[in-house]
Order: sequence, then C-alpha cells, then structure tokens
Amino acid sequence: MKLAVLEKKSRALLLRLAAASSLASLASLASLAPLAGCGSAPPPSRAPSATSAARPEAAELARQTALVDRLIGGWAGAGTSPFGEMPFAVLFEREPDGAARAWADDGKGTKIDLRVHRGEQGWLLTESATLPRVGTQTHTLIAVTSAATSGGERLVFVDREQPDELEIELAFSAGQLRLTAKLRGEPHVDFSMRRLPDEAMDELRSNLHAPGTSVAATPGE
Repeated sequence: MKLAVLEKKSRALLLRLAAASSLASLASLASLAPLAGCGSAPPPSRAPSATSAARPEAAELARQTALVDRLIGGWAGAGTSPFGEMPFAVLFEREPDGAARAWADDGKGTKIDLRVHRGEQGWLLTESATLPRVGTQTHTLIAVTSAATSGGERLVFVDREQPDELEIELAFSAGQLRLTAKLRGEPHVDFSMRRLPDEAMDELRSNLHAPGTSVAATPGE
C-alpha cells in the first residue's frame, strides 16, 4: 500500500513539473528551429519536396495508422532541448476526423498546436506555434517510414517542403514514448515520456489549456 501511495505522489509531481514546462519545450520542436538560424549562414539548398512521394503501400499505411492510434493519451517525462534539461508533458486527443491532436495555450499569447492527420500521401504532422513578439509559424511534415526496432516501433516525419531541414521521430516501447527532433541533421530536442493513467487526464488538460482560452485554429494542410 505504501508503495502505491508513493507511486501516486510521484506521478502527480511529475505531471505538475512537466505541464509547467511543456509550452516552452513544445515550441522548441520546430517552430523555433528556423529562428535559431536567423542571422547565421543561409539554410542549405532545398531537397526535392516530399509532397511528390508516392502514397505508402497498404501494409505500411496500416503500420503508420496503428502507431498514430498509440499516441492518444497523456505522456509525461523529461529530456533535452535548446533550453537545457527540462520536464515535458503532452496530451493527444482524438478528433472527429480521426486525427490525433495536442495543443496548449498559456493565456499570455503563446499557443502550440500539433495535429497528426491523414493527407493524400498518408499521415501528416502539422504543427503551428504562436509566440509573443515573434508571430505564428506553421510547418507540415509527412510520415516517411515506420519501422520495428529492437526496443519497439518508430514513426518518422520529415518537413514536407524541405525534407533535410527538419525530422521528428516518435518511438514507442513498453508504455514509453520517445520524441526526438533533428534540425538540419543535428539533434534539437529529445524527450522520453511514459504514458499517464486515465485519472491524470483532467489535471493535465487543465494545465495545458489555460482557463478562458480557446483551441487554436486548426492549421490548413
């Protein structure tokens, strides 16, 4: 019984810490990535657009869909980012059209919207971030592969217009989710999270969605 109580307290503490920092770390996934290069060397030349990729075969599309389904729910943990070591939390919820969506709004001008949804060429990840004094940036990534690894399964997305610019990988294993992002081939963020129990969802949702705010507008494909 004592172990159960300690575990419950540990979950609650992890949830509070992670939710407190989730907005900043979500913003660092991609929307702040292009800003990091402002004033430095020009970006590399564009690779062929990923939009020209052929639709995945049925088996591959089914694997991708199964992994998107596994995203649904709350996740909390910690990892590295441009802001240093920090806790991280995210809540993916199902939309009527089958998309998996996570969003956060601090009520002070910072809004993050992540949406994994179906497109003509397969699954897409559209992320939009609004930051005070910076504005709004939106990126659309396309799923290019799913693969089984020794530790589980992974789903990889690349920027639809500049595949070599940004890559985001979602890796699943035994109740764990590892989210990594690479900017121009270099590590950008790396978060390891564990799935939160259903009873923690209301608290996580209230922390991520500031009172008096509304869901950010769904970005267009």
